[in-house]
Amino acid sequence: MSILKKINLLYWLILPALLFFCYYILMSYDSKDSDFYGYTENKETEINLDYSAVVDQIHVTQGQRVKKGDLMLEMSKKVFDKEIENLNQSIDILNNKNTINTAEIRTAIEKVNAEKSQKIAQLKNEIAVEESKLTYNKSLLSSNVTIIENDKIIHPIQEKINSLKKEISNTEASTNKIIEAYSILLQKMKSTDVEAKTFLTNKDYILQEKNKLKIIAPFDGLIGNINVKKSEFVQAYTSLLSYYEPSPINVVGYVHESLSLKVNVGDSVEIRSIMHPEHTCKGSIVGKGHRIIEIPERLRKIPEYKTYGMEIFIEIPRKNMFLQKETVSISPLGSQHSLF
Repeated sequence: MSILKKINLLYWLILPALLFFCYYILMSYDSKDSDFYGYTENKETEINLDYSAVVDQIHVTQGQRVKKGDLMLEMSKKVFDKEIENLNQSIDILNNKNTINTAEIRTAIEKVNAEKSQKIAQLKNEIAVEESKLTYNKSLLSSNVTIIENDKIIHPIQEKINSLKKEISNTEASTNKIIEAYSILLQKMKSTDVEAKTFLTNKDYILQEKNKLKIIAPFDGLIGNINVKKSEFVQAYTSLLSYYEPSPINVVGYVHESLSLKVNVGDSVEIRSIMHPEHTCKGSIVGKGHRIIEIPERLRKIPEYKTYGMEIFIEIPRKNMFLQKETVSISPLGSQHSLF
């Protein structure tokens, strides 16, 4: 009986452990079977210009790490310098012409006003003299009457005074007409100012375009391919160099077509480097392809056999240890929606 009890006890101890071990092996195998492969991708930018130019200086080398705002290339376009020179000459001519004409017109207006003031002052002096005479000779008014107008007797001196006052009015009227004509000329000078401002606007635009010839780093990153040489003439929209972020921010994975329908956007995955398994991070599936394509050879579980699947797009944190285009394994972590 004691032997049977020992066997029975051993049975109840070993059997659960054996079952747990088998379950662990099966789950481990199933988990590995659901893994798939992919490669990391950086945000890569192709730098180019929308017009032709010549490469003057190259300040970077392939693979160099640069910071935002660092000067990478210097280009030149002679037509910009020529256009700026022509615009400067046009602006100077207009400014000089405007300055001279405006000065001449203002001088003429001042001269007309001075002549008017002088003549009116002279006429007023004459009127003052005649009024003094008129006052002195009022007693002789009846003996010197020569004109009767509207039943009123007008003294000859009063007649002269009226004539002098009329001459003052005529002088003011004629002077105002001359000044008005000069004012119209000044208004035309303002149109010259508008033309000069147009030239200045065009010049500012050319200067902005010229500043684009200094190619600076748009963000902290690494220099990829440099596609030009010093003194080379480069056509518009030609790639000057490629520029990418220092760490990958995306992973492109390829899941076998038999599992493609079980992939859900928003699920979490673990990314692990094939060459450096200690380099890992978590990611999130942000999209997937809409067609079945051939999985690249380097990402097949058995490279010799062609397999087909779907692209899976995964977003990962910017701070990670992966290299550009590094091969990684992708494992499901589970989420609100199961990955598989």
